[in-house]
Formats: sequence, C-alpha cells, structure tokens
Amino acid sequence: SLILSLCGDSQAVPLLVRSLEAPDLEVRYRAAYSLLEYFADERGIGIMIDALYHGDDNWRILAAGVLEEFDDPGVTAAFARALHDPESYVRRTAIKALAKTGDQSVVGALVPALDDEDFWSRRQVIESLGKLGGQQAAEALRDLVSYHMDEHMRCLAVEALAAVGDPSALEAFRRALADGDPSVRSAASSGLDSWARSESCVESLRRIYSVMQEDTRSGAEGDRVRLVSRLWSIG
Repeated sequence: SLILSLCGDSQAVPLLVRSLEAPDLEVRYRAAYSLLEYFADERGIGIMIDALYHGDDNWRILAAGVLEEFDDPGVTAAFARALHDPESYVRRTAIKALAKTGDQSVVGALVPALDDEDFWSRRQVIESLGKLGGQQAAEALRDLVSYHMDEHMRCLAVEALAAVGDPSALEAFRRALADGDPSVRSAASSGLDSWARSESCVESLRRIYSVMQEDTRSGAEGDRVRLVSRLWSIG
C-alpha cells in the first residue's frame, strides 16, 4: 500500500484505512501519514495526533509537518499542547499552524511562547501575534516593545504592533522612537506607515509628534520629517 500511495494510486486508500487498526504502532503511524500526505484523507488525523505525543522526536516532527495542513479542532488542540515540545521544529510548526487558524482565541496559548528558548520560535510568535491581532496580542506586543532587554525582540515587536493597528499603542511607539537602539527607532518610524492607516490612530500620531519635537539626538530630525509626511498624507 505504501508503494501505491507514493504513486498516488487511490487503490491504496482502503488498505491504508485498514492499516490504521494494525496492532503494530509503526504500521498505524505510517498508514495515517500516507493517508494525510498523499490523499488528504482526514481519517488519518487521529493516529497522527497520537504520533505528535510520541517519545521519539522523529515521529513528532513527521506528525507536526503533515498535521499543519489540516484545519481541525483536534489538531488545533494538539498543537497548543505541542508549544511545550522539547523539539524546536515541532514548536515552530505548532506556532505556525495555530496562527494559520486566524482565530484570536489561540493568542492566549501563544503569548507564553514569547519566552521560548529558541529565537526563531520567539520570532514566529511575534509575527503571529501581529497577524492575529486583538487586544490580548496588542498588550503582549506593547510589553515587549517597552520592556524587553533584547533589541531584536523589541524591533520585531514594533513591526508586529504596527500591523495590529491598535490605537492604545501610543506609549509603546513613543518608547520605541526614543529607544537606545537605532534599529528599533527605525522600525518604529517605518511601522507608523501601517499603524497610521487606522483612523483611530491619527490623534495618537499627532501626540507622538509633539513628544518627538523634544528629541535632540542624531537622526531625530529625520524621524520627525517622516512623521510629518505621514500626518500630511492622512490629513
């Protein structure tokens, strides 16, 4: 049945479905994987979710890679649990899959992953929060911009916060525009472009400009010029 699967032969499907009941765990896993990977047959989902909890890293990596393509409540719940997996690839896949749902209810599960030991996982969480949006995501991003010790994290958080378009981000943008790291200040200046598209942010932009007038550091004048041009363009 595996050879037929690789050839995309639908005759393999009944054989694979029967193999889901095989006494051998590895046979069940391979059958479920083949059903999902080659035929998008959701009857393999349950077994692959079990594989996502297996003690062997290789099975969890394989399961995560194939399950991320399926929009299923059971898969979403499994990926929320997989955010704590010891393997960074599984965690990153879980983050990506949860963000792909577009459901703001997953934000609560993603926020703790901002402390993941893996930089790329943290980066993916930040980008995902920017895409998902909502008050909880905006609050987490504001905290990162204002208080995180890593300038790379602050920079990414500024960009994501701009994408959310939350008018309450005024204080975070003010801090970012006065950040000691030039990359964070640059990200904040550029991020105002997308942030300002929200009408509710216009007054906040004007308030930011009044604060920036007091900034005498090198490069501050250029930031003020860019901000004025944005205010001019949106009226």
